[in-house]
Amino acid sequence: MHSNNFPSFRGSEGREAARDATPLSSWLTEGGEFQFATNTPASGQSDMPHESIPKRQRSNARAMRRAMTDSELKFWNAVRAHRLMGLKFRRQLPIGNYIVDFALPEYRLIVEIDGSQHAAESNRNKELNRTAFLESQGWHVLRFWNHEVLSDIDGVCDPILRYLTSIGVVFADSDQ
Repeated sequence: MHSNNFPSFRGSEGREAARDATPLSSWLTEGGEFQFATNTPASGQSDMPHESIPKRQRSNARAMRRAMTDSELKFWNAVRAHRLMGLKFRRQLPIGNYIVDFALPEYRLIVEIDGSQHAAESNRNKELNRTAFLESQGWHVLRFWNHEVLSDIDGVCDPILRYLTSIGVVFADSDQ
């Protein structure tokens, strides 16, 4: 079996367990051909979370993924593809009427990377309302300044890992 280098988490299924949970024979039809799962449950309605997101907002999120700032790109390169302790980050994720920079949906954690425009007094109430809404939806928001990400990416990743540890996430491999 293919071995991966992703650490696993206590209390959640690891990649190996998920892969082994469904034997390949269950994907075969009686004729021996593969059948593929669909994203539509028996009720006929999709269980995909983006179905309830308006097309315009989904389009805006897609455009924001293509036009990331230097600090967002640096953070994304540090965490994408499970690079940070095997965590699955999503970028430019629509939540309610907002699009958050980065999120860990499994742990209800949002990481916002803020530029100088967020420090302006005129934007302060908008940011407070945004954070209040996200927290009311069960999300925890961590904010970092652009210069923090650009100058000390480890100093940004450390508080994320400390927060996750504080809510009970146990990392099997803590080399990172």
